[in-house]
Amino acid sequence: MKSRTGFFRLAGLVALAALAGFFLYQASSRATWSHKSIAPNGVALPSGGLPAPPLPTPMPAQLSREIPAVTPPVSSAIVAQVFSEFAEWTARYLAVAPDEQERLLAEGLVLARDRRIVLAALIRTDPRAALAAAIPMTIRQNLPVEIVELLEERVSARGELALLAVTPEQGQRVDVPIFRTALIGHKEYRAYVYGQRESQNTLPATSLWGIALDGSLAVSESRLRVLEPGERPADRPIIELCEISGKSTAVAPNAPLNLGSATAVEYNGMIQILCEPAHIVQVESRLLAAEDDPTAVAANNQPGTSGVSGRPAQTWTYGPKKLLIIRVDFSDLPGEPMNGTTPITEDVAVNVINNANGIRDYYEQNSFNKTTVQIAPTVAGDSPDVTAVLRMPQTAAYYAVGDGTSAYNTALHSDARAAAVAANPSHAAANYDRIGVVFSRLSGITGSKITYGGLGSITGKNFWIAGGSYAFRVVAHELGHTYGLMHSNLWQVTDGNPVSATGTSTEYGDIYDVMGNGSFQHHFNHWHKCFLRWLPDTAVTLASTAATYRIYRFDAANADLTNPRAVKIVRDGTRDFWIGYRRGTATASLNGGAYILWGYNTNKQPELLDLTTPGTNLADAGLAIGATFTDALTGITIKPLAQGGVGGEEWLDVQVQFLSSITVPSAAVVTITVE
Repeated sequence: MKSRTGFFRLAGLVALAALAGFFLYQASSRATWSHKSIAPNGVALPSGGLPAPPLPTPMPAQLSREIPAVTPPVSSAIVAQVFSEFAEWTARYLAVAPDEQERLLAEGLVLARDRRIVLAALIRTDPRAALAAAIPMTIRQNLPVEIVELLEERVSARGELALLAVTPEQGQRVDVPIFRTALIGHKEYRAYVYGQRESQNTLPATSLWGIALDGSLAVSESRLRVLEPGERPADRPIIELCEISGKSTAVAPNAPLNLGSATAVEYNGMIQILCEPAHIVQVESRLLAAEDDPTAVAANNQPGTSGVSGRPAQTWTYGPKKLLIIRVDFSDLPGEPMNGTTPITEDVAVNVINNANGIRDYYEQNSFNKTTVQIAPTVAGDSPDVTAVLRMPQTAAYYAVGDGTSAYNTALHSDARAAAVAANPSHAAANYDRIGVVFSRLSGITGSKITYGGLGSITGKNFWIAGGSYAFRVVAHELGHTYGLMHSNLWQVTDGNPVSATGTSTEYGDIYDVMGNGSFQHHFNHWHKCFLRWLPDTAVTLASTAATYRIYRFDAANADLTNPRAVKIVRDGTRDFWIGYRRGTATASLNGGAYILWGYNTNKQPELLDLTTPGTNLADAGLAIGATFTDALTGITIKPLAQGGVGGEEWLDVQVQFLSSITVPSAAVVTITVE
């Protein structure tokens, strides 16, 4: 071992592994789901219950040498050194005779294990950098099997890339409220993306390539990979017929490819031989077009949310949405799914949707009758849109524990859909717009990662409901995700400035919205309604000049959408003030003032601004009539002046001004004054 692989390098590796775990924990925002408010502390999850299966055995994140007592700060130089040392070893290994290679193997194993620790953390924190650090295939294909087993898994396949959002069990909390998974065949990964994929929602099928370690997958933003010069096909299938021209190019068995021009590419788990490099762009365009992405629509240049990336197509959010409920059980948790001690029968499943003021009514009222949720009623306890209880091929513990880090949620849903079709072909996914899988509570299983009440795919068909949570609030929330909505958050501040740059986005923090911590009667917010196209862009006034603007309440089912329902004020290049008027709450500051939040240029969580007692009391979050909010950073002032009207046409007049000259202190402040 070289002398530079000493004390500080080892200490750095230890700190890196610890820092990666700490970073992921902190970044998750420890969100809590509460019936009335945001609980400052979560309730400990119950222990005991069903036994868990043996966990898979991932490579341990520990050093192969003695850990020093002192851990200095991690530096990028240490990370770079880990990769460069292994690269230098591979160069030496491949340059010597076989007998000398045998002597170098022990050193290579040590360096490969250390590299694995660093790369595993990099996949989760910087997937682009992780892909760039992958061992080139031309080197990998010449390394001994003992070393290759310690390297990253190469992934190339067509699979599902899902963006999932969690609803915690009542009073509980989750570490990661929104995350991605990739399902390839029956293998599920926690997926990490960058670039163009960051703005994507759920894709039922896409060309995936990347690298994986211990269940974590770094996904490239490109749908294909150009093979390296000299890379061999190995066992991958080869298509010699050019997809673009139809010309055939013969390839000798396991011959090195791309030694001349780059014409060999990999996608969907196969190698495609093109007849010229110019065809690569065309192939990738075809792969993008084949994704059937409901958000891949052009902006319509209207003042609302038309320019927001990830906005669903109108066909996704309009019209009747036929719902299938799949009830499942497991060999280690048999019987009808339970809501506590109450079985979730077919009658229960249907009534949550169809009863007066249930899910169906809620979506019709929210959307101004632009959409509805359909499920066939029960006759003698049977509905054609609710399955019998179906046995899953794996145990409850298998799905709940997953790989020891992440549950196998996507695999559970896939298995449930397959079982539903096997039992009744009319339950094919193509016949339904939304599909929910319902099962008993799994959080009592030792090591369970399914501690949620509900889970929904964002702009996808699928949602999950765990026992105890099959009720209006959670089902309405998860269906909101399937329509395309993120959570409704709060911009939490501690310095009295409601738009403080030091504030944080608190998951579920808007207590006036079902997509946050709102109760059942609270409609989606005005930004969300416009994002789903229920509130047309033409009903949103873009305030670019100082004036008094009249807006009408956005939470009335019978609203005349030719009247403006929101005011949008551009604040900066990424977010805007959205002023709305809520009347369907029991909160005086909203019923008699402005409901203001931040909306974004991408599909992310809108954030409620607490404008009366910032950071203290959300019960008075609205900006009352006569109060003035001034954002000193931008010079924007907002002042509700008066209210009036009746029924669905109740209105609020709001004065907007743009200060011509402001002095911004080092810590920008706002003022809220009441006349």
